[in-house]
Amino acid sequence: MASAPLPLEASPIAFGTDGWRGILGVDITVERLLPVAAAAARELESSAPAGLRSREVVIGYDRRFLAPELAEAICSAVRGADLVPVLAEAPIPTPAASWAVVERGALGALVITASHNPPEWLGLKIKGPFGGSVEGDFTQRVERRLEAGGITVPIPGDTLRFDAMGTYLAGLKAKVGTERAFKIAWASHNKGDKAPNDKAELEKQTLDYAKALADAGIAVLEDPCPLVPDAAFNTLRRSSPIPILVDFGCTSLRDAGLFLEHGTRALSAKPGRFGLTHARAMQELAQQKNCSVVAGLMGESALGTLAGLQFAAAIPQSILPAELT
Repeated sequence: MASAPLPLEASPIAFGTDGWRGILGVDITVERLLPVAAAAARELESSAPAGLRSREVVIGYDRRFLAPELAEAICSAVRGADLVPVLAEAPIPTPAASWAVVERGALGALVITASHNPPEWLGLKIKGPFGGSVEGDFTQRVERRLEAGGITVPIPGDTLRFDAMGTYLAGLKAKVGTERAFKIAWASHNKGDKAPNDKAELEKQTLDYAKALADAGIAVLEDPCPLVPDAAFNTLRRSSPIPILVDFGCTSLRDAGLFLEHGTRALSAKPGRFGLTHARAMQELAQQKNCSVVAGLMGESALGTLAGLQFAAAIPQSILPAELT
């Protein structure tokens, strides 16, 4: 299927839910990103709570194309605002950046990510000194700074890097308690991820990722790559040290049956996707095959949430809590 044509003009810079996002190379360019990052950093400093004397701004990024390079670039913009960027040494989920802000007592965080948007998109999220998303009045002030046209010259230099992911996981373990099982479903493959074209390389990356997560104490790996119920999946799930939770690849009761034939140990059953009757049939089929089922979420209405919670309550010994909770 042919891709949609690219817009010929960039959209105005405007912040929506939790950040500014757009098409990479059209809306999101280095020339546009640097002043946005500088304005956001200056506003973090200007809006800092009384008594917060830190000059650090945490910089994070996801696994999208050019995200690491753009994160490096906005470090220069932060230095140009006379502040100190501290850069995650590897891709991280946004909550890891939020954690780092609070732990380090930083002014906030700037994260290069476009969340759930298609792979051609990228964006910038702003996190406040409390670790959470900044409010609309904050982003309005950032937009006013951009409209005023103040000049901040980026300053190249060496950036302090830190193990944001390791710190985040260690902190979560400390909160949960090391004597308890630490269970997280970690979805690394979504609309924004770019998988290698070479199947052998993809399998190697996936297994390396699974082993790293297992070493970190994580119990379940959700959709680490595009999953198809075939011999390659069977090899992958046998080699993985932790169960692979099948989500996106299972779109029907028939798909569930095929994955179960290939020995899957965990399935995501979403009443909002399959209907309650088929979700229950999937759960019963999985139970016969000694496969765990997780009740998944599809952005439900209040009635759909109630039905999903009733479905979740009927699942015996789920490998993870329901997403609906």
